[in-house]
Amino acid sequence: MKLDRPIATAWRVLPGVAVLGWMLAAGQPIEPGGQEANANAAPVERRAEAPAGQRHRLHQVVSIGGDAVVRTNQVAEQVVVVRGSAVIEGDVDSDAVVVLGKARITGRVRGDLVVVLGEVELNGQVDGDVVLILTRGKLGPEARVRGGMVAVGTPPEVDPLAEIRGRPEIVSLGPIMRYLDWGKEYLVQGVFLLRPFPPRLGWVWVVTGLFLLFHLVIAAVFARPLQGCMEILREQPARSFLVGLLACVLVGPVSILLSFTMVATPLILLAFFAVCVFGRVAVYGATGVALGRGVGWAGMQAPVVAVLVGSVLFYLSYMIPVVGFAVYWLVVPWGVGAALIQMFEALRRERRPTFPGPTRPASLSPEAARAASGLMAGATGPATQAMVGVPGTPGVESGAGPHDAKQGVAPAVEPGVEPGTGFGEAEPARSAPGATAPPPLPRMAAPIVSLNEMDPVLAVRVGFWPRLGAALIDGLVVGFVNAITFGEVRSFWLLLGAYHLVMWAWKGTTLGGAVLGMRIVRLDGRRVDWSVSAVRMLGSLVSLLPLGFGFFWVVWDDQFQSWHDRIAGTTIVKVDHTKALI
Repeated sequence: MKLDRPIATAWRVLPGVAVLGWMLAAGQPIEPGGQEANANAAPVERRAEAPAGQRHRLHQVVSIGGDAVVRTNQVAEQVVVVRGSAVIEGDVDSDAVVVLGKARITGRVRGDLVVVLGEVELNGQVDGDVVLILTRGKLGPEARVRGGMVAVGTPPEVDPLAEIRGRPEIVSLGPIMRYLDWGKEYLVQGVFLLRPFPPRLGWVWVVTGLFLLFHLVIAAVFARPLQGCMEILREQPARSFLVGLLACVLVGPVSILLSFTMVATPLILLAFFAVCVFGRVAVYGATGVALGRGVGWAGMQAPVVAVLVGSVLFYLSYMIPVVGFAVYWLVVPWGVGAALIQMFEALRRERRPTFPGPTRPASLSPEAARAASGLMAGATGPATQAMVGVPGTPGVESGAGPHDAKQGVAPAVEPGVEPGTGFGEAEPARSAPGATAPPPLPRMAAPIVSLNEMDPVLAVRVGFWPRLGAALIDGLVVGFVNAITFGEVRSFWLLLGAYHLVMWAWKGTTLGGAVLGMRIVRLDGRRVDWSVSAVRMLGSLVSLLPLGFGFFWVVWDDQFQSWHDRIAGTTIVKVDHTKALI
């Protein structure tokens, strides 16, 4: 027995069943192809009251959310049932398909019988194939299968008197089938009713309790950031929703754009999942706090108590069909937005690392300032004498020799020498009458250094996200050039490496870095030359090998360096005015 025909039968009928399953017209007859349908049992039973011996022909019987019955004296063209039961006591000229329901067949199906995620009891005749997908089946003593049989999930119970012409093909899933049964129940009672918490399923209560315990642990461990998120939700609800909605829209395209890195996509999805969980807990807590303020209970201001009360309220809403689905997904953008706003504000408040900068000269006292001015202008006075070491000045011994000058002590001034004029030389104006004094020395001012001439190492260093933005711009440029020239994946990586090697050594930045105002500098202040560029390029391979972990190292590095930055002794800084690329 080959599998071609049964599997082809399943693929032929399942797409149509899927389309019908989403036409949520529960209990209402559907007219495929403009033909009259007999979906529920009542019209069929009225037809069964026809005179004895008369065969009533039915058109296609399609039921979604209801039952379909074909009596002994009836002939249906085709039977399709979704989320209901099919009872076939008469004949079906074509196929019979049951999805998420039960089928009991004691009549004859001239086509194929397909049951998906359901149960079947066959005690009649099937001229075609029997396909059971994740379905528990039972073949009675009067079961006759003229074609083949394929069962995926669990083998059916076959009576020894049952007749199957072809060899049954069984694909058993073993103990996994038990979990598939749980999934089938959740699909019927939860997904189809648009509610995430169907209360009739016992295992759902267990899972919900575990989630509640996990949320309470988050509230206890991360109490401070959780309180910040709850305050943001209370003060900025509209902004939180818009930011979260934008993040939910962009996470997919960004993950696709960064899929070539092999590690960015799973990291982004994992981070987004963590933000979703934390944001959901924040929404639960904000709801509990709001309720506590409304009833005047101060104890509900604690994060753990607020999350507990808010979770209970939301779980109750999750049990309501349609409403539970809407509430569950509306919580996501609010929570994600509040968590992102809280994270960005925390990063903004975080103290950035300080780097040594130029020191300012110590300020002088008024007396020292006047003395310095007197020295520059050639004036004399007590303050001037104190600075040059006149005999009798406190702290300076008279009669010091030349050796004292090496020790920082000014020698005594000889008689006839005026201190402060010519730094120890005799003033000719005192000895020659009518002689004019030399012009005073010009005042010396501190050099003015422009901020643009500061060492770039002292500039603000660039973190992960600006680097990522520049890398995206460079990737788009190189990808466009590669598309119009070589058009191969391997050539793209070669062009990307050569592009960075040349641009780093030539201008110290790339096109993306120039757009975002970034520049590569060496920590020792020297120029980035070809050797440094080559070492940094080879170091990028080291950062890439452990699934790109070296690129993300800049996120928590105190010096804002990735692995290849540490290897090459470089970093990336923010500059106000970059060099022109041309």
